[in-house]
Amino acid sequence: MAERFDSDDRAWPQRPWIMAAIGAVGGLIVHLLTDNYSYSTPFPVWKQAATAFTVIATVSFLLTVELRRWTWAIAFAIGWGAVIALIGWFTAQYNRVPDIMEFSFLSGLLAVLIAAPLFQTVRDEGAWRFPYARLHRHAWTDAVIGAASLAFTGVTFLLAWLIASLFDVIGIDAIKDLLKEEWFGWMLAGFAFGGALDRDAAARLWPQVRNAAARRLDLTAVDRVDSAGLALLAELCERLGITEVIGEPTGLADLRAAYRLDRSLAFAG
Repeated sequence: MAERFDSDDRAWPQRPWIMAAIGAVGGLIVHLLTDNYSYSTPFPVWKQAATAFTVIATVSFLLTVELRRWTWAIAFAIGWGAVIALIGWFTAQYNRVPDIMEFSFLSGLLAVLIAAPLFQTVRDEGAWRFPYARLHRHAWTDAVIGAASLAFTGVTFLLAWLIASLFDVIGIDAIKDLLKEEWFGWMLAGFAFGGALDRDAAARLWPQVRNAAARRLDLTAVDRVDSAGLALLAELCERLGITEVIGEPTGLADLRAAYRLDRSLAFAG
């Protein structure tokens, strides 16, 4: 496991199955809270808040937990789940229609995404320190894991319905009937999201990139670069040892200055 963050990160081969089980339980709880409610049926605010707590706590735990100081991840997940639930609860109190999905609630979701890599860095350091390399690695890996897990969840449902349709052709409709059950759909979504991809798998993707031979990155055909794109480009430059970046897409200069990167997208200190 040469691609692990450091030697203190122990191998955890059971992680995908454990995370899948936790995701499935979280999905079942969401179903129990939202069952029998629709857009035309009033949804009690406390259940909306409880659902928000369940989703945020489950996803936060799945994305941030490691064997090292795993209890910290539980505290982080429960803490942010409670914060987002309370924000939603108080927001709904002054709405004409009691709905927690308002700007303050969505802003809280953004805060969780920002807080996750910061928490992971503090957990790894065991102190209130934020080394750039470790923080950047966590932020990038979280993005990869989150995107891959969402994609895997979608593929899982597509394959499940394909298999159900094939069985339905030969007169076996049990799988299709099961997929139509809301409780099963929520559990399958949680199972697929939780077990899709772990940090070790994300880290093992990088040796494939490292084998490429490149010393120059040409961005002349790129119109604009945002923060996510800059993070990807900076990581690629570091991994490939790129020393020259050609081109100046819109936004690159400002982002490079904001993140203190030099012209080769290396950290300038």
